[in-house]
Amino acid sequence: TFARNVLTAVATKRLRPRTAICIALFDQTYFNGVGNYVRAEALHRARVSPFATVADVFGVDGFAITGTRLLIAIRTVMAEVIELRLDKYSDDPNEVARFQQWLRVYQKPHAKCATDATRRKIYYVDHTEQQQP
Repeated sequence: TFARNVLTAVATKRLRPRTAICIALFDQTYFNGVGNYVRAEALHRARVSPFATVADVFGVDGFAITGTRLLIAIRTVMAEVIELRLDKYSDDPNEVARFQQWLRVYQKPHAKCATDATRRKIYYVDHTEQQQP
């Protein structure tokens, strides 16, 4: 299964512990179908910093709760796209608008934007700043 493959890759260090999670999520061997918006939305929902390492997220053995939250968020985001029949690339402007409304962080004005090591944009909200009074 998806989760078992990821956790095995973490435990055997095929997913390198020091790799930023935002980079690791593009490894299609383990995260098939995760692209830029799925990455941003899943990290946001799981409240995981895109700059955290694989080890930070999954722990050394793959059993950290943060990793579990992230795997659930990835599945949830992908399932919603399918169930809601969202289409980012539709020719119909109403469908594109519906997709844009569904997004919580990707390309949103309130989100921060950085460029990762692969030179792709990553949209995120710093959850530690949100928790400040």
